Amino acid sequence: MSRQSSPSGFDASGIIDMMSRMGLPHDLTENALQNPTLLQQLMAMGYFFLCRIISITTRLIAVSVAVEDPHGDVTKLAIYNYPCTLDASPEETDELFPIGTILAIREPTYKLAAGDGVPMIRVDSPSDIVFISAKSRFLQGVRWATGDVVQSAPSRPTSVETWKNRGVKEFKAKKWLLASICFTEGLKLDPNHQVSRLNRSEAYLRLGWFISALRDAEDVLKAHILDESLYRKAVFRAAKASYNIDDYSRTTEIAALQPEDIECSQWAVKARRRAREKSTGEYDWCSVFQDSQKPASLPDIANYCGPIEVKTRGGTNAVRGVFVTRDVKIGELLMVAKPIASSHPSESPRDDNEMFMSFNFLTKMTSLRSGYMLITKVVQRIWDDSSIAATINSMYAGPDCAEPLPYPIPLASDASALNNPQKPVVDIDINRIEGVISMNSFRPQSLGFGTFSKTSNASHDIEDTPSGLYELPSFCNHACLSTAARAFFGDVMVIHASQSLRKGDEVTLEYCDGTLPLKQRDKYLSNWRFTCDCLLCAADRADDRSAATLRSRLRVELSSATTIRQAEDIVSNIEKTYTDHAERRRCKSKPELSLAYHVLSNICWRIRQDIRCVRLAIKADMNSLEAVGIIITDRSISGRVKRQSTLPIDTRRGPTHFRDPCIMTVIQIVFVFESIGEKTRARDWMKVAAWISNICIGGGNALFMMRFTSVMQEQKVMHVAEDAL
Repeated sequence: MSRQSSPSGFDASGIIDMMSRMGLPHDLTENALQNPTLLQQLMAMGYFFLCRIISITTRLIAVSVAVEDPHGDVTKLAIYNYPCTLDASPEETDELFPIGTILAIREPTYKLAAGDGVPMIRVDSPSDIVFISAKSRFLQGVRWATGDVVQSAPSRPTSVETWKNRGVKEFKAKKWLLASICFTEGLKLDPNHQVSRLNRSEAYLRLGWFISALRDAEDVLKAHILDESLYRKAVFRAAKASYNIDDYSRTTEIAALQPEDIECSQWAVKARRRAREKSTGEYDWCSVFQDSQKPASLPDIANYCGPIEVKTRGGTNAVRGVFVTRDVKIGELLMVAKPIASSHPSESPRDDNEMFMSFNFLTKMTSLRSGYMLITKVVQRIWDDSSIAATINSMYAGPDCAEPLPYPIPLASDASALNNPQKPVVDIDINRIEGVISMNSFRPQSLGFGTFSKTSNASHDIEDTPSGLYELPSFCNHACLSTAARAFFGDVMVIHASQSLRKGDEVTLEYCDGTLPLKQRDKYLSNWRFTCDCLLCAADRADDRSAATLRSRLRVELSSATTIRQAEDIVSNIEKTYTDHAERRRCKSKPELSLAYHVLSNICWRIRQDIRCVRLAIKADMNSLEAVGIIITDRSISGRVKRQSTLPIDTRRGPTHFRDPCIMTVIQIVFVFESIGEKTRARDWMKVAAWISNICIGGGNALFMMRFTSVMQEQKVMHVAEDAL
């Protein structure tokens, strides 16, 4: 049977148009196979559709095949969200769903395809697909109208060695799922074939199915094999698997079975480091930062949960969120979170002949491949790990899904492992997964080296960006003026308190850029069906509406300012739009004004005609810092330093927004003081830059120096940092 040369997804220009949808209701059943039904009798609850594949596969987003029921009636079957299929080759999907394979589709729904209107069975939850063995009891008395054997069906190996050899071939081709299926088929013929079991363990490791990899490796160890090489591989793979499920004590115990083996012992060394990080929150941040500069980086560190808890705050409007369990100082580390799953554009290199768009009906937003890929990544995590499924069920999934279960989830006594890689350990609820991702996913923008080019910390343009789903951070509610600051080291999210908190205070994060005008923030957050009532939003709403409109217009005009006079006029006009009311005094943040002063400072630096320009630049820089909440206690530019404190700022408050740009602004101030001979002031302001970095990002002076070395060298103030820090 030949494959079509032009899939139906091609348009006239040769571009493959790949459109997907999120947030629409999908069918899912949790019922076991009970009663078979025919194609003419679909849409029956409690029934399953028995069919077999009679064609090769096609794939755009779904894997599609032609299937027939026992009476010989034929239809199209479209399979979505199946592991390892989104970027699979046609040959790989043909091997995953070979001609002649018998399937049972649980409680199927017959639909018309959105593109061509062809009737089809669409399966969104891959756990609704059950692969049926030819010897299954479900086939007793079943007769196929078109014959017992499907023409062109591939032959199947009949010995464990043949299955093993095929599995090794698939493994070498990096087809991990196919390899694991081959090893499983061999083990059905000979459950004591430990080489196949050990090979399957390695395939599971590559798939990220660590619970099942651990079970297989430990089963080999329990078999008391005499072959030293196989025993060592079993120890190594068991240690690696337990390490990757964060069971560090178990890792140490397993690695101790091979104390003289350097590679096995290394897992114990790493496990002890991770256990220390998990309990203390102390990390080698410079090493983590260096690791995070690699593409699609996931630094090898432990999760950390600081003095926080997830609970529901009582009152009229009860809300579940994250709260501190004791008083917390500004800059204190609250949590370090590795993603449940993440996806990156670099994982699936861009194909110029492909247009991939996914529209989310829950958020009314469009994403590209990485956003959609996150769904399949979460499915793949759940496939082998029921605790991840329980975590997903405890997270908010939008108003159309069932209420989330209580959190934290109860610890399972022992995790279930896969009996067959084609059948997940739990039912896959795509509705909930899509809802949870829609409501809770983040766009990891990895921390980079300091630069004077400013970019927004929350861009929402249509571009293919990394996407990640996190456990604890997902329980943090939004505030445009948040109480915590997040930074990404690769895919790892690190959250510090951005202000001092009292026991019971809520930990909030920005879901959108809090520096945007109120109207834009409200529009963006309406996609999540809530209105923010934080201090910044309350202050902006308390301002006169016409003043807010003028402020937004003046913000746009900033980009066209080229002279000091133009910038000063815009700054003055923006400042007049803020009313001195109680809400603004509580808020202490004026992001647009900070941005305006920053533009004025840059123009002064560019012109730099005389000492007046220099002084005006320093004044504008200080005003820019104060407009985002930093309290400057010493604004003097020359003369004797009279203050008693080391720093010229009040360290009880940090910046509310523009955190990295604030550091860059302070380095500019250092440069000016150094250039006019104010050595003491230069050193003190350099300490301010390092302090802001540490409370927002962490890592102390060492990480600050690493990130901003090139900037300080460019500004010729590196020696000031070395002297001050």
